[in-house]
Amino acid sequence: MDYYLKKFTDKEIEEFKKITDRKNKILDYNNLDKNFETRWIGIPCELAFREFLDKNNFKYKHWTTFDRKDDRDFTIIQPSKFEIDVKGISTNYFPRNEYACNITEKQWIKLDKKENIVDTFVFVRYWLPENTAIVVGAISKSQFKEKCEYCVKGTERGKIVLSTNNYEVPINELKTIEEFFLPK
Repeated sequence: MDYYLKKFTDKEIEEFKKITDRKNKILDYNNLDKNFETRWIGIPCELAFREFLDKNNFKYKHWTTFDRKDDRDFTIIQPSKFEIDVKGISTNYFPRNEYACNITEKQWIKLDKKENIVDTFVFVRYWLPENTAIVVGAISKSQFKEKCEYCVKGTERGKIVLSTNNYEVPINELKTIEEFFLPK
């Protein structure tokens, strides 16, 4: 699978951590696992996707306000309209096709409501040893709902034990962002 990669500097990472620290003080509601140390991961994950949009001349809005309706991260206006939630996760390993892309049960309950405008998920893994965001793919909310598997807290995934109840699909069920957003 072809992934979209964006590398970041140590200086950029420190700035992301400062921004996230300010957000944590304002919006503790969104902290699912109380792991303040890795919540900064969302920033480089969104920036990697934004770079892809810029390079391909998409017209979009990047939603960066700190509010309680922090559901969508991007609205693509042209060539087609999408309401996107970027789902980032940190990892010590380069992604493999069988690795899961997940949404916590708490998030899914909110995102699956009819009035929620998000219609697309973009999954990004932040590869910690390389300071690199890897956009592994995208999937529509309806396809995610159709293909996802429910996994309970405590489920073992190799060396990983899930710390929350999740809905997940493997990477190989996603389309690359090029396939999803730039169909031929």
